[in-house]
Amino acid sequence: MNAEQNVIYVAETLRNRILRVIMHSSGAYYTSVFHQFAGGLGPSAITIDAKTGNLYVARFDHLEQKADGLVTVLSDEGEVQANLIVRNFPELTGLCFDSRPGKSDNLYATESATNSFL
Repeated sequence: MNAEQNVIYVAETLRNRILRVIMHSSGAYYTSVFHQFAGGLGPSAITIDAKTGNLYVARFDHLEQKADGLVTVLSDEGEVQANLIVRNFPELTGLCFDSRPGKSDNLYATESATNSFL
């Protein structure tokens, strides 16, 4: 959810895309494709950097297909800002930023092939 608490982002793993659901002031919800990825199985986790508003998206792929994991950073407009390679951990399943004061720059991930917390 974004800082204003009126947008929810949804990972559609097998469709390889991120949806954006916006709650309008009238109470109606509008859904659109926020970003369509290519390659890999699809996004499996999402978190938002509260400082920048950027969306961090874990891109799941099977160990048998790819050796490294990928986290894509999207702007609040859905544009790719960066791709972070996670060496030897392709099956990324969770992402979150540390919420403790002074620690909010720490990004954590979980990975299922090795049952790891990164």
